[in-house]
Amino acid sequence: MQSMWFIAILFMFFNSIGARAYETDQFSYVMISMQDGQGELDKIINQGIEQTARNWNEKRDDNKFAMRIVRLFSSRQLERWVNSSGKIEIANDKANSIFRSTGLLQSIIIRTKGLASTLNLCGVKIGADKMSHFFGVGGIYYYLYNKHLAKHGPVDSELHAIKHGLFTEKTYWGELTTNVFSNADLVANYEGYRFLRDLNENSGDTKSIIHWDGDKPTVARKFNFCNYVNDYWSEALNPSYYQKPLARRVKGILRSYCEEPAIASHLELFRSSQDALLKQRYSHLKLKTKAEQFRLDRVCNEFSKWPKNKREKYLAKVRRQEEKLALKIKDSEGQNNDSGLEMADWQNSTARFCRDNVRDARAEFLQMQEFIQAEWGTMLSQIESSSVAALPVILSQIKQQFQSVAIDSRNNRICLLASVPLNEDARKKVSIEMHACFENHQDKLLLSDHYYFFRKGRMERTSLEGLHGINNEKAYVFRTIPMLCRWY
Repeated sequence: MQSMWFIAILFMFFNSIGARAYETDQFSYVMISMQDGQGELDKIINQGIEQTARNWNEKRDDNKFAMRIVRLFSSRQLERWVNSSGKIEIANDKANSIFRSTGLLQSIIIRTKGLASTLNLCGVKIGADKMSHFFGVGGIYYYLYNKHLAKHGPVDSELHAIKHGLFTEKTYWGELTTNVFSNADLVANYEGYRFLRDLNENSGDTKSIIHWDGDKPTVARKFNFCNYVNDYWSEALNPSYYQKPLARRVKGILRSYCEEPAIASHLELFRSSQDALLKQRYSHLKLKTKAEQFRLDRVCNEFSKWPKNKREKYLAKVRRQEEKLALKIKDSEGQNNDSGLEMADWQNSTARFCRDNVRDARAEFLQMQEFIQAEWGTMLSQIESSSVAALPVILSQIKQQFQSVAIDSRNNRICLLASVPLNEDARKKVSIEMHACFENHQDKLLLSDHYYFFRKGRMERTSLEGLHGINNEKAYVFRTIPMLCRWY
């Protein structure tokens, strides 16, 4: 009986700590045509960079600016948007993936959770989880780099950050929880760190994304995902290393692929034409070279040398394993895509110990919406489309309702801030500020920025229209609850 309790506790621990440890499968989609999502994703990232630059009102601080970009995208929100927005073509079918014969004993997390969807980004099929690695773990790399920079210099500081990434893949975001060490995750982590440095640093002949004129940042060039994405973001072209006995199950599925004529005749698609170049570029990341045994062309070359009767017997065993587990596989796409769920159902899908957090976040959101509808929206409508000459009169009528009014004469803008009046219980934990900026267009004031700023302890979040806007309850709840309560 005690052993059963131990297993249950161990399961809950791994299922919680592995909340970020989603696995993904690109082998199944290498040969499938998918629309490239670069344009839509670049648009979102550039919107975030531009908003942050426009609303900067402090002294120059490169690191603080970069971390504000991290906070816009690092809480798995971009990954969730990829799955649920309908603007990015995704593929996700656990029942026909390389993990379809994976049981609880091979990987608890893979068996009980969905897979991260696959999308096409810059011509490379990658897992949607790479969005969180790029901004989230890349942000951790950037933080660690700057933390050690003054004392250890750039080379050793970067190595310190890289060692942290290796540790996470060997432990709670990799082998310890899913039995998978992802080389592609390490590449995405590093490229996210590179991007954050590129925000404010010149790199060779390439100028920084942000140009500073004293304390004022402006966008000097657009962000482009293709400057960072390459074949090594794909878990088919840059395979993961699977621990035994998961490795046996995954190899079984890969060997079955070798018997499909359409795949067997196009094995060159399962290796990168830039393999030697990328291997050299990322040699300092300490990728696991043992993972090359899972590259499909190598698997098939090795499997083709088996006697025919041995291959047939082996594949029959693989099919029996698949059939045994097929009925137990849940629809992973449904787990990853909450767009069709009502909020109450969404709340009930969380772990029981997290439901109070979700309830509180929903109550905060409701109070914010009541303030927007009752007061904030009315104030903004009074200003919207008013003439610049009428502004002093309007502000004198409503100024007591604002916490601050900032006039930016350099950019011909006026920005307003008001605190959301939360009830006493909520005020003890959080603060929510509403921000709105107006620009002068031909003597008419037009709303150019509208967002909320949330603070809870050390947690800070800024909304971004199109990704996690002011009226998006699910996005607000998701972004403002503790990490362990994020069920996706």
